[in-house]
Amino acid sequence: MASLTLRHQGVLLLLSVLVIGCSASAPRMLDREPAVYPIPPDPPRIVHVTSFSSDHELFGSQRGFLSALLGPEEAKGINRPYGLTVSNRKLYICDLRLPGIVIVDPAEESFEYFTPRGEAELRKPVNCTIGASGRLYVTDTDRMQVVAYNTDLSFAGVLYGDGKGKPIDVFSHGDRIYVADLELHSVSVFSEEDWSLLMTIREDSSSARGYLYGPTNIWVDDARIYVSDIGDQNIKIFNQQGDYLSAIGSLGMQAGQFTRPKGVSADMYGNVYVVDAAFENVQIFDPDGVLLLAFGGPYHGPGDMWLPAKVITDASLLSYFQQFVGSRYPLSFLIFVTNQYGPDKISVYGFLKKDPA
Repeated sequence: MASLTLRHQGVLLLLSVLVIGCSASAPRMLDREPAVYPIPPDPPRIVHVTSFSSDHELFGSQRGFLSALLGPEEAKGINRPYGLTVSNRKLYICDLRLPGIVIVDPAEESFEYFTPRGEAELRKPVNCTIGASGRLYVTDTDRMQVVAYNTDLSFAGVLYGDGKGKPIDVFSHGDRIYVADLELHSVSVFSEEDWSLLMTIREDSSSARGYLYGPTNIWVDDARIYVSDIGDQNIKIFNQQGDYLSAIGSLGMQAGQFTRPKGVSADMYGNVYVVDAAFENVQIFDPDGVLLLAFGGPYHGPGDMWLPAKVITDASLLSYFQQFVGSRYPLSFLIFVTNQYGPDKISVYGFLKKDPA
């Protein structure tokens, strides 16, 4: 009986070693010097941190006892991402082919699919945001609505869309929800508390400087509303009262111009980031609209882009992603870019605090 007990103890010890040895994840580390922008000999300001298209690529394939015994679980992948947002240190990624939302929690190494059914069903989720209440808002261009979900992801209702227009982007800032409508040439602003309409940004005449020919993406900070206008090949900037202030860029093939501007974002310094799906890069402008630099480019390897759609800046996930580039590249904040095609569906870049040693 004693020998049986010792045998059991030996098995338990072996199992505990397996659990300890396999529970720690092995993130996908770059196996080469990361791409930096601008290229040397200029001092780098942007570094490519990592890219991923599945949970295995982000977290590693061996993540637990069952994986050690039965082999790695089947990877959960991202198929065709478009919009994404970050809230409470989670990534919410709109996947057109799922169709639904991929929710990634780096701290918990969680990678889940949200594919509601019935009246809550998503058909073509293009962009999403998380409101101050914690609700998830998703623009669905097939439903032609902005669909809302409670914090437990139960169906909350439809914020916007009555069969007219084509809502394409949604953004939360403070207690307001902003919706860009491609066909109605407008940005509507709602109170998140009761979903009442507060304001609509829409110029009556197409000759007006602030007319929105084809608003596709928006970004909002305390002072400004940035609208990517693919119909006018520029970024239009409004104040919080909806008054037109200025524009960045114009139609053309030169640096500082656009051909297919899509995602837009701004950082803590007021710099503006613009995705161009034709150039397959992101251009960065200072608050006055002066071009600072560009990064990315047509895909040849990690750091490049393949039909990019969305760009966002975020500092909440620094503690997780800093490990991918180590202490040599101290990061100030992260820049996430979605790629609709290619092997790197989500590309993560970092804005450097200072020039690397």
